[in-house]
Amino acid sequence: MGFSSGMLWKVSGRQSSESYLFGTLHVRSDKMDASFPALEQRLFQCERFAAEIDVDAISITDAKLFFHMPSGQRWTECLTGPKLQKLMKRAERSFGVDLRAHEHTYPLLLAHQILAKGAGLDEQGGLDLRLWTVAKEKGLECFGLEELSEHFGALAQIPIRRQLDWLDELLREPSVARKRVFRLISKYEAGDLAYVYRWSKRMLGPDRKHMLYERNNIMFQKILQTIDAGPCFYTCGAAHLYGAYGLLRKLKHAGYRLTNYVI
Repeated sequence: MGFSSGMLWKVSGRQSSESYLFGTLHVRSDKMDASFPALEQRLFQCERFAAEIDVDAISITDAKLFFHMPSGQRWTECLTGPKLQKLMKRAERSFGVDLRAHEHTYPLLLAHQILAKGAGLDEQGGLDLRLWTVAKEKGLECFGLEELSEHFGALAQIPIRRQLDWLDELLREPSVARKRVFRLISKYEAGDLAYVYRWSKRMLGPDRKHMLYERNNIMFQKILQTIDAGPCFYTCGAAHLYGAYGLLRKLKHAGYRLTNYVI
């Protein structure tokens, strides 16, 4: 059985009730909105809902604890004067962003936020967040597959200079970055799970170990710990589903049956 296409999967077997695993892109689009009723239908068959993290917990936590570098560090200290000035001018010119106001934010996270703004993406309307809201309204038990410290801690494991390379690449070629992310969204909407995985793997380079594989293991263990407690609708980034170390293959090797649903 191949796992190269499809974002919604039924997980059954090993005496457990049927659960679902859905890969999201953490943004919204009209086509994604059109699939929401089908996702709700499966959600309402479950007793629990899981996102990558506990959304309620992050909403009441000081974001600086996770988004900012530790001990008051500033990534601007890693750049020479001319290099920093060039980076700041590009950010202001292409995206209207004052980098000085974000010098404590991890550069990789900053690059993601800048690209989302420049591409006009709505991250607050992502399907995972909408499903969390509906699940809470329906009284489902909701929880995170990762602890906040695990989820955001992966950023701290990536060398700051390598994160700055990503930020620099975005600001040097903003139009190329926009085209890439729009193509990613198009492929996601078409259900091309393999493309989403390869795109993320290529973008992360050597840091795929921290951002993908290690987090896959954490989420997989949480699924194993919770799946026998009753039907659950699990969501996580689509890139975590595919590949030799992806959640779908891990679940198959653990003895679960996986069935793809077209949405």
